[in-house]
Amino acid sequence: MREILEFSPNVPAQVALAYGVGKTIETKFGERVMFTLADGRIMFLEPEVAEKVNELKLRANQPFFICKHRDGKRGSPVEWRAWLSPDLLAGEQPDGTFVVPANGNGKAAASVLPPAAVTAASKLPRTPSNGNGSKPMGPHGTAPAPSIDVQNGWARLLAQTNALVDVYAAALNYASEKHGNQVKADDVRCLLTTAYINQARNGGSHGA
Repeated sequence: MREILEFSPNVPAQVALAYGVGKTIETKFGERVMFTLADGRIMFLEPEVAEKVNELKLRANQPFFICKHRDGKRGSPVEWRAWLSPDLLAGEQPDGTFVVPANGNGKAAASVLPPAAVTAASKLPRTPSNGNGSKPMGPHGTAPAPSIDVQNGWARLLAQTNALVDVYAAALNYASEKHGNQVKADDVRCLLTTAYINQARNGGSHGA
């Protein structure tokens, strides 16, 4: 029996369809659309949610995100969202932000950092190297004390956290100025979480 994808509230799931369309079936919960995923799992969606997926006009094996959103208030309805995986070119953008590449192929995993965060990250101390990719050894061939690496690790963690705060604040400001009340803070947080998960999966957040 194939595994069924379970959705956790407010946690975006990155998936890809094995086929471009789903199959409408009757279940004990009523009519559902069954999609076969590229990894062999299946997911069941209500028809109106499946329509949101169909509106993306997905190709087979094309990654996208789907999220079951709840605002935490009793009695509030569940809202489903589906969107394409971001595919941005790395580098400085016209608005002054900077897209950090997640791997070596020139693509980025939607990690858009404000200039201040990029500057702070560039000033972090680097662990010394012998030039051959290895760390220098201490006296008598012993490993050096880890205090510098530990300090660097905390500094990177702090810089990464500060960068995420800057990203979230910048995204909130952009959403407010560009779209007013149409895009809420929870929407921005959900998108930021998605982008960060995508970056981490592609090797762009080793310090997470």
